[in-house]
Amino acid sequence: MAMDLLGIELFAFVFLFIGSTSIGYIFLRTGWPKVRILEKTYKIGWSMVFGAIFSLFSLILSLAFSLFTSLSASQTFLVIIIFSFFLGIIILSLKRKYFLQRKTIISLPKEFVSVQMVQKKLSEKMKNGGIK
Repeated sequence: MAMDLLGIELFAFVFLFIGSTSIGYIFLRTGWPKVRILEKTYKIGWSMVFGAIFSLFSLILSLAFSLFTSLSASQTFLVIIIFSFFLGIIILSLKRKYFLQRKTIISLPKEFVSVQMVQKKLSEKMKNGGIK
């Protein structure tokens, strides 16, 4: 029942915390798909925040399990990380499915849209008697 967050357990938590930006980005993309059109620094910042929250949640949950069960934090840490990750993916997927707008927005480059508009105007002029 002792809290034994020493050695390899501490290393595992620090490793998770440092690498949590990618986990945070997975959560962002799952819950808010439009995040991909935002600026890179904005995405990185929010990925770090979500990853840090995930890491701290996993650590606190494993320490709580070690206090109230006969298992140590090192025995529950990896199981809780995996369980928390999949639970987060499920919750954010349900949030995206049931609580986000149903409109799909397609982003096109300005050059592509400009060329399409010029082609449309030229074809309309040609149908109306040619270009004058």
